[in-house]
Amino acid sequence: MCDWLGRIKPESWMATGHIDHEPAKVGSDPLHEWTNAVATRQTVMGFEEWMQKASIENRDMSDR
Repeated sequence: MCDWLGRIKPESWMATGHIDHEPAKVGSDPLHEWTNAVATRQTVMGFEEWMQKASIENRDMSDR
């Protein structure tokens, strides 16, 4: 492994990263989240409609 890593030629894009201090959600399951939302009466939408609404809301949040 040392030989392999030693042959990597650093590129300019390799130094422009950042450390993500917020852990990603592991195993996020939209179907499970939707099922819980239906069971707790947070939504009456079907899964497809719920996913479309979630994608629109996520897009709007990223525009801010």
